[in-house]
Amino acid sequence: MRSSNRKTPYLHMYYGEGRGKTSTAAGSLIRSWGHYPFADDYLWVQFLKQSSQSSGETNFIKEHLSIPVMSVNPAVDCEAYHTLTTHTRKKVEKQLKDFWKERRRIISRHYRLVVLDEILDVLKFDVFSAKDLIAWLKQLPADDVILTGHACIPALYREADYVTEFMYHRHPWGKEVPPRKGVEY
Repeated sequence: MRSSNRKTPYLHMYYGEGRGKTSTAAGSLIRSWGHYPFADDYLWVQFLKQSSQSSGETNFIKEHLSIPVMSVNPAVDCEAYHTLTTHTRKKVEKQLKDFWKERRRIISRHYRLVVLDEILDVLKFDVFSAKDLIAWLKQLPADDVILTGHACIPALYREADYVTEFMYHRHPWGKEVPPRKGVEY
């Protein structure tokens, strides 16, 4: 049941180069689950993150809250987009196209909250446009939808009800320190 009289979901956009977008999305999901603890009310769709660096957040959500986490192309890191070979890029694009074709079947029932983690970076692959994504998001059977990614997509920025930019001022990655398990992922 919708928590308001709105016919479209509230859109949350968390973007930028700073860390914490996935953690913030997970925190929002956990906050909602704390009030409405029914795993079937939630869905997490993970785009473009390597399975070798699965996040602690998604591990917790799957294992402790029993919320479904769907991975769409876990073998490619969104930050490595520009370094992909043509062959790998075509494989990624095929997986994203398959998701796009099946999106209405995958998300066909009402959810309290849907997280589309790294979806903003999916738009780099030109599989679907921001306009197409917005049209689909407006039809999603959900109260709230959280979009994360590095890229600020102007059309989504204008449509979103909540917009938060993440930026860092100092970070060990700038000193060539690799991401640390349990801290950065």
